[in-house]
Amino acid sequence: MFLQELQAFIETFDLDPSLVEIPQDRTMGDFAVPCFSLAKQWKKPPNMIAEELVIKMNEHTDETSIIQNTVATWPYINFFIKTQALSARILSKITKEWEQFGAQEKNEKTIMIESPSPNTNKPLHLGHVRNMLLGNALCNIYTFLWRNALRTDIVNDRWVHICKSMLMYQKYGNNELPDTKCDHYVGKRYVRFATELKDNPELDKEAQDMLKLREENDKKTVALRRKMRDRTLEWFAETYKTYGVEMDAVYYESDIYLDGKKVIEEWVTTWIFEKDETWAIFVDLESQWYDKKILQRSDGTAIYITQDIFLAMKRHQDHAMDKLIYVVGSEQEYHFAVLFEIFKLLWYSFAEDCFHMSYGMISLPDGKMKSREWNVVDADRLYQDMIEKVTTQMEGKEDLPDFIKTTEKIAMWAIKFFILKFDSKKAFVFDRESSLSFSGESWPYIQYTSARCASILQKWTMSTQVKYELLQEQEERQLLLHLSLFPKTVADAGRKYQPYLIARYLLDLSQLFNSFYQKHHVIVDELDLQTARLTLVWSIQTVLKTWLRLLWIESPEKM
Repeated sequence: MFLQELQAFIETFDLDPSLVEIPQDRTMGDFAVPCFSLAKQWKKPPNMIAEELVIKMNEHTDETSIIQNTVATWPYINFFIKTQALSARILSKITKEWEQFGAQEKNEKTIMIESPSPNTNKPLHLGHVRNMLLGNALCNIYTFLWRNALRTDIVNDRWVHICKSMLMYQKYGNNELPDTKCDHYVGKRYVRFATELKDNPELDKEAQDMLKLREENDKKTVALRRKMRDRTLEWFAETYKTYGVEMDAVYYESDIYLDGKKVIEEWVTTWIFEKDETWAIFVDLESQWYDKKILQRSDGTAIYITQDIFLAMKRHQDHAMDKLIYVVGSEQEYHFAVLFEIFKLLWYSFAEDCFHMSYGMISLPDGKMKSREWNVVDADRLYQDMIEKVTTQMEGKEDLPDFIKTTEKIAMWAIKFFILKFDSKKAFVFDRESSLSFSGESWPYIQYTSARCASILQKWTMSTQVKYELLQEQEERQLLLHLSLFPKTVADAGRKYQPYLIARYLLDLSQLFNSFYQKHHVIVDELDLQTARLTLVWSIQTVLKTWLRLLWIESPEKM
């Protein structure tokens, strides 16, 4: 809120409001404007520009302004906000709006988010976990902010890798009953294909032939595919439930790929798509700095982009979405760049409002995962491993009420926060130990802060008579400034497709609060000061709990 007022203020001096930033060293100022970019236009050194502007700005601030004073520090203009304005406006707004603090006025637009798009030839693994959690967080953020957010899934149930699992089941286990979860059982058949292929290269052709039989609607092939798919999806549903994934719309590639082929073939007649000498259908995107993209193979079989072109329009027809976000790994960046160009060629009304939320790979401390070699941490095993670690940490507390449920919840919250605290574009190593640490950048650290706030507030009742001006300590100012950035941060998380901004904000807020708590008592003899500090503590806890929920994480009162 102060940021917007400050931006409006500097605009009166013909400055770009986007120049306003937050200094790393908060003692230098609450906000700052660098003058480097003005040097060429003003034909003066940046430090001289800063000094001249500070003189002018101080002449235009009075007792009604939120600005206490403005100082020039080399090439920066540093602004200090009035403490009383900070405390009164921020805390009164939080106490009035509670869990809606930071939300924006709703509108009628609908955002659809595709995630996690599993393959039915293997269980959901650690990469899918990141995908699911990013999808959950985006849905929560957009719903909180202003829009109707829908979660959609596309189940990959017909490509050649599906046939590889089917072929191994047909050859080596046609009458065999699964000895584990069906998604894990099918995944082991996929791994066996890679093993058998080393001694029998002809298996690749057999799998491709099976795909062709599937597309020709061969009854035996279709029945086997349906049997393996449906049992796998039953267990996917259990994993989805564990990770809090709920779908508004689910599509299956096996149901739509023929429609995709029809669309491709129809557009050939308009000369937007063409056929090459092998009768494969392609689109020439060389003028858009891409290449010629095959949309349908010469043998008539479809590929991923075939159904993606149809599915986008199908989703728009079904749900009238205004924006479509694909949560898919970074290895598919080229695919989506090409896909969006095709949307434009086909005059899709939403073509300019599609976004690929790319994310990096998660590796383990001992290296990368390879599903063909079964060197993976699947989503179910990850969860069970974390439960075991939490149970070990809580040894001696087994008599606590709902001990088992508590360990399960802590395990899941730790997984969610550890994964969501990273910039989605970056790869990282999933460290089980760090995710449960009370001293690092983890959920337990934030929860410990929230529980400490709850303990302080046990016997407190909210007062309408608060002397906010008593909050004058530097640590209190830093907390108030950070709280004021709540609305901007959540808006940035949605606009930039980056849930990690919320996790980062929560970590910083927790660190600021613990620094304050180490230096100052909340319960003091001076009743007015105590009331003001309790109001501050309550506001911090409210923000922590609200934002944890945006990441699909709860915040219990006790730790």
